Amino acid sequence: MKRMRKDGPMTRIAPLWALLLCGVLAFVLFIGCSGDSKPAPGQIAAETVTFYLITFNKIPDRYDQVEEAINKHIAAAYPEAQVKLKLQLFGPAEYEERIRLAMQSGSPIDLFTPWGIQTYISQNQVLPLENLLEAHGQETIAILKEDVGEDAFKTYEQNGHIYGVPLNKGMVVTPTLIYDKDMLAAAGYDINSINNFRDLEKVFTKIKEHYPDVYPYVETNAQDTFIIPLLIGEKEVDVLYDRATYMGVVFGGSGKVVNLYESPQFCEYIDVMRDWYNKGYLPKDLASSSSNATEYFSAGRAFCTMAGYGGNSIGVTVSASTGRNMGSKWIAPFYFDSSTASLATVIASTSKSPASAMKMLNLIYTDEFVINTILYGIEGVPAFNIEEQHPCPL
Repeated sequence: MKRMRKDGPMTRIAPLWALLLCGVLAFVLFIGCSGDSKPAPGQIAAETVTFYLITFNKIPDRYDQVEEAINKHIAAAYPEAQVKLKLQLFGPAEYEERIRLAMQSGSPIDLFTPWGIQTYISQNQVLPLENLLEAHGQETIAILKEDVGEDAFKTYEQNGHIYGVPLNKGMVVTPTLIYDKDMLAAAGYDINSINNFRDLEKVFTKIKEHYPDVYPYVETNAQDTFIIPLLIGEKEVDVLYDRATYMGVVFGGSGKVVNLYESPQFCEYIDVMRDWYNKGYLPKDLASSSSNATEYFSAGRAFCTMAGYGGNSIGVTVSASTGRNMGSKWIAPFYFDSSTASLATVIASTSKSPASAMKMLNLIYTDEFVINTILYGIEGVPAFNIEEQHPCPL
């Protein structure tokens, strides 16, 4: 995905799902001082819209500098909208739980992107959007009809209501090996000798010989071995829109729904991970640790991990964030199942101002500065150069 051009009118929105595929927010959200100002006498205060977002990298303690830049732009360019953005970032392991807790406790939450929208619809946790779209989202409707088609909202309709605004991008996260190039060379192998995850054990043995204190394999995200996405790609598993529990799935073209965790295919992959664990290839505290691959790589304590990315050059980004000589290679296919095009942004049923939430969502879909600042941070900040680091290799 490329940064939107600034020398002409925007013809396409930047895909919001790049937030999940690229995880760039952890690089670009910098500590800053917020400058909330009170409205002038007689002026109506802007409504705060809280957007729960997922990121796959270490989350900074504060990211209000990005919020401030976005909100200053909105106030100047769209004073009639009277909205301002509040971002809440969470890792994949806690994202869905944080959404549920916010809705149960009454904490502010307006916009979010669920893994499985049907579950939230059935539990009345998201609002119907057709009237809100008609009143405040006409530009978004026009963009989606042009890019996706007249039935752009069809996937998110139920009982005559629209419950989600599609992300204008299918979710393609190809299983990718991210590895330390120098360690691989020291082990006497090159990347051409690794074509699937089963090829890794011979390399792990050599890595342990050369680097006794290094873990040959670590989790990209805390407590996540990435075994299920790998299984989905290699065994052609349709998760039937449920990327939260994976309880009912279909293998290949069988047409039969089975429990993933009772399947022999799942056991096959779990046995491999268990074997790696017993041989010391994985951290012993993997099930409880809050560490992720970026931290292990930065400390020189890990050889590789696996994750899902939309491009095959994520190694460039990981090198920039860790200071290591990293490479990447696709090692399994991506399987286009029924959930691939099912991602959407929704408005929480507990939102205090659904109209403001839709106004903000419309700006995210239509304003170049808003979406690019969410995705890439503040332009001109020297700590992050998008052209050189290729954070989103789509």
